[in-house]
Amino acid sequence: MLQGLEGVFKTSNGDKPQTQKLKEINLSYNIISNLTSLSLLSHPSSLLSLNLLSNNLCTVASLFPLSLLQNLTHLTLQRKDGTDSNPVCDVEGYVEAVLNVAPFLEVLDERSTSDYDEGFTAEYSPPRGVSPIRATSPIRDDVEDVSPMPKFEQMKRRVQDKEREVELKRIERIEEQMRLLGALAQEQAEATSALMKPPPPPAPEPNHACVSAVNHARLEGSKASSEALERRVSSVRKEEERRWREKVGEGEEKVRVKEGEVREEEGRRKRAEEDNIKLEEKVKALEAKVEEERIKREAAEEEKRRAENNMRKAEDERHRAENSRVQTAREAEKYKVERDAQQKELSDLRADSKSFAARLSQLSDDKSSLERSLASSSEEHATALKALSAQIQVVQDKAQRKVLQLKAAFEEAARRAAKDKAKCDKAVESGRESVDIIRKMRAEIKRLKKEKEEKEREEKEKEKENVEVEDDRKEREAQLDLAQKHNSSLTTAIEEVKLKQEKLQTALKVKDVTIESLNNELNKVNSVVGNYERREAGLKEDLERIRGQREELEEEIETKDCAIEDLERSLADLKAEREAVGDERGGKILMEELEAEIGDLKEIVRSKEEAMENIEGELMASRDDFEAKEKRLREEWRRDMENVRERIDKERKGLRRERDECRAKMEEAVSDGKRRKKKMAALMEKLGRLEEEKRGVMGELESTKRLLDERQERSRAAVENMYRQIVGVG
Repeated sequence: MLQGLEGVFKTSNGDKPQTQKLKEINLSYNIISNLTSLSLLSHPSSLLSLNLLSNNLCTVASLFPLSLLQNLTHLTLQRKDGTDSNPVCDVEGYVEAVLNVAPFLEVLDERSTSDYDEGFTAEYSPPRGVSPIRATSPIRDDVEDVSPMPKFEQMKRRVQDKEREVELKRIERIEEQMRLLGALAQEQAEATSALMKPPPPPAPEPNHACVSAVNHARLEGSKASSEALERRVSSVRKEEERRWREKVGEGEEKVRVKEGEVREEEGRRKRAEEDNIKLEEKVKALEAKVEEERIKREAAEEEKRRAENNMRKAEDERHRAENSRVQTAREAEKYKVERDAQQKELSDLRADSKSFAARLSQLSDDKSSLERSLASSSEEHATALKALSAQIQVVQDKAQRKVLQLKAAFEEAARRAAKDKAKCDKAVESGRESVDIIRKMRAEIKRLKKEKEEKEREEKEKEKENVEVEDDRKEREAQLDLAQKHNSSLTTAIEEVKLKQEKLQTALKVKDVTIESLNNELNKVNSVVGNYERREAGLKEDLERIRGQREELEEEIETKDCAIEDLERSLADLKAEREAVGDERGGKILMEELEAEIGDLKEIVRSKEEAMENIEGELMASRDDFEAKEKRLREEWRRDMENVRERIDKERKGLRRERDECRAKMEEAVSDGKRRKKKMAALMEKLGRLEEEKRGVMGELESTKRLLDERQERSRAAVENMYRQIVGVG
């Protein structure tokens, strides 16, 4: 450790070193007490920066050699916060003195000189454009010799007076202590001498020669003893100074070690605070991410509720469709009953037609008998002809009634067909609504796919953030041992986040599977809708065919009506001719014509019966096909809806489970944050205790230093008092 600069600025030969290239000197953390050796520099004006942190510069006068460094711009005697300072930094007027001694400083104690009193620096700094050497040179050709600056002289005198007062007070205090010690020692010596020496003999008359010799010997002895005492005092003083310097050096060494430890502790504390700040930022970022995940989860739950509402609406639509199907089934049963009634009516009509045929055969028999009886009697023939006309009239009335019944039945069938058409229209409308629902579900599936892509991007970003967190964790493990617990907690949190991401990925895969299943279900529903549309087209074709057959039947009925009217007219003509002619030949001709017309009527009735049988067979076949298709579609719809309901229940349970897991993880993250805050508070308390211990150690060091100074002063005062006593006795 350096106490002066002599060993720094001298070579082994004792010459000045060549320092023209020396720009910066760092002499911090030594015990340098004066700067007079700066004059040993060969080129003092080349030095630009000087660092004298934590040295022993006590007075302002010790800074006067800085005036030799005419280009010095950076001087450091203490740090910006006041640490690592010299004792002179506590002296009043220290900054003004330094700026007067070195007026070209730009940075003093890590602060710009502009931060200090600008007026002072402007008053005593040279004008711009003037070199430092010319400004400080005392003798120039064109400028007179300038006297010292008055303010600096006053300040210097004031500082010297202050130091002199302090020294005088200290000396007076030491003298007082020495006087007290001397008085005590003298009293003890007198007491011991009074006890030890015998009573004095009677004094003889004085012999002046002996007295002078004794006095001379006493003076000689006192001189020798004083010299020996001085030598002893000087040796004791040197020994005391050596011991004091050693103790002071040891104390300063301990102080420096403690200061180094304190600085290291402060550095660790600062790093710990920075790490804590980083951890807090990470915790805040994690809390923000948790909040974002919570918001996204709430949005997903809202979307899930909307999907559930849509599914409820779809179920309601399905229930309505099932109710409509049940109603259509009931109406089909009613239609079946009505059709059975129509079949009964048709069977009755067939029976009537058979009876009519039997009647016609009977009429033919009657005709033959009439032909046989014509030959016997014309009157009987006339009466028979009248009876025959009456019977024909009865048959015509029955035929008209049957025709009216058929018309009513066909009108009823038309009304039922219209009702069936309305039901088909309702089914088509429900199918369109189901198509709209399917479109909405497709849009929902697209939206879910977009959300899936967004979640995948978020997962990638989270993976990148996890990689960054891992890097930060490794750096913290290398820097501080105290951060290992936090890093372990962070690793667990990261693993939990990874598990959450894996679960989210599995959930996304499950959602992909559900989306595919929904697509398949949509395809099935589309196929069902297509089947409904095809069935609707078939029903429309059946209705058109039934309408055509109805029109044909109406036309045939009209033809029958026309034929009956023709028969009536022919019978009327026959009667008129029979009355007019009245002969047997005309009757035969009329009977032949009547037989021909009756045969035509039989053929017409037979063709109508065949047409009715064909229509009945087609109706039965279409009914069986319709019932089979309806049953199959109803079964497929029921199975599909059960599958959809099961999948919706599974999806709902999975979403609830994920929601519960997310809530639990969020609560764990919050509790982890609280634990980390508690750990940070404990660390801050520990740092506070360390700072208190540091202050205690510094106080103890200062007290030991004061004790050493007091002991040194007491020993010096005691030696001086002893010296004064001895010299005074001599």
